[in-house]
Amino acid sequence: MTKHIAIMSGKGGTGKTTVAASFAYLAQRPPTTRIVIADADVDAANLHLLLGFRCENQERYFGGKKAIIEPTRCVGCGLCEPVCRFFAIHMENDLAHINSLTCEGCKACVFACPHDAITMEAMQSGWLRDGSAIGIPFADGELFPGEETSGKLVTEVRKLADGKALKEAAASVLVDGAPGIGCSAIASITGARALIIVTEPSKSGWHDLERMMETAKHFNVHYSVIINKYDISEAYTQFVKENLKRRNADIIGLIPFDERVVEATRKGVPVVQIGGAASEAITRIWDTTIRPLLLE
Repeated sequence: MTKHIAIMSGKGGTGKTTVAASFAYLAQRPPTTRIVIADADVDAANLHLLLGFRCENQERYFGGKKAIIEPTRCVGCGLCEPVCRFFAIHMENDLAHINSLTCEGCKACVFACPHDAITMEAMQSGWLRDGSAIGIPFADGELFPGEETSGKLVTEVRKLADGKALKEAAASVLVDGAPGIGCSAIASITGARALIIVTEPSKSGWHDLERMMETAKHFNVHYSVIINKYDISEAYTQFVKENLKRRNADIIGLIPFDERVVEATRKGVPVVQIGGAASEAITRIWDTTIRPLLLE
């Protein structure tokens, strides 16, 4: 069975994707570690920007159904408009019109229409893509703005990655998970072997780390923590360390603030490709923890 290791964060901006991209790059360093990469952050997929993704196949993703008006059957009675709790229907020129961005697919309008003028049709919600990046099989998804089926798309991305892992005889999938604790984050961690949670030494960083740890505990997934930019507030880093110790949570590495991370992001490459203090710290974490975990 394919093993999923998810790189997670309680909020955006902690450096989760920076770390995930670096781990993927280091997997190509001899001795090569056979993995598949899955970018599960479908609301803001950008791991491919750091890894030179080459798309080999792109499929339309249909996340659900939405209401469609058949104008030849609509008599303009207006009975559908007041039953829509999402204000997706308005009357214009004696015809009903539906805003697909606000329609939630609840079907209330379908039942309200006495003339069978409204039907439910599958609507494209985004894209599902696969290919390769830096020589590693890669899968990701992109959700359209306003769509709310992110969890389903994440599940499809992970299924696609599993298929590629089977084909490539790779035992592990490295998942760049969605931030936060919502549907897409839950879909990122469900069934994962372990979580690597990236946080930062700040009040909001600790608050969101707590929420992520509680989510991991709820789903019975083992987790470890990386403190990124630990030296921007060593006092708060100490606070985080002490609280994690009380929770018996493992800190597997500290990454210092390094302006070369910004340089690497600007160039569109993993920071471990250009070196520096952050690169050295991430490499140590890879050598001591992540690579052995992927090879278990």
